[in-house]
Amino acid sequence: MPTALITGGTRGIGLGIAGALARAGYDLVLGYNADADAAARAKQQLEALGVRVECVGGDIAEPDTIARLFAAVREHFAGKLQAFVHNAGLYVGLTSAPGPTTPNPMGGDFEAVWEYYQRVYPRAFKRGLQAALECEGLRHVVAISSPGCNATQPPQTGYEDPGQAKAAVEF
Repeated sequence: MPTALITGGTRGIGLGIAGALARAGYDLVLGYNADADAAARAKQQLEALGVRVECVGGDIAEPDTIARLFAAVREHFAGKLQAFVHNAGLYVGLTSAPGPTTPNPMGGDFEAVWEYYQRVYPRAFKRGLQAALECEGLRHVVAISSPGCNATQPPQTGYEDPGQAKAAVEF
């Protein structure tokens, strides 16, 4: 069976992508940030489709999280990976609360917030792509973006930092 790794693969758009790939016969490695209950539900739901699923938790902005995702590919799927989907994302203060490694956008440390989004989007994508290229059989690479970070919509107030970071991934 082919294998796909999806960052942010246990909820929302990522879970939808995981479901489509599972129905197409892909085994899965799914990344998630902190909601272990949602990851367990996603694993159960997807395994009911007859595929193997491994979930790996951690902040995608941290290089160790990317390393653990790809360690799961090596350990559980013999280093074979046909698809890498970078879907992980957040909008601090809207979809995710500030936490120990997530700066508060309303806290005034604008440089830290900008830097964090750079680590979540372009840096994590680059690290993931580099690791995916070391796997056997890579054929598909997808980076999920959103409105507000490209020329299809005007800039959205409050979305400057994630929008710029996602624009870098689109580039």
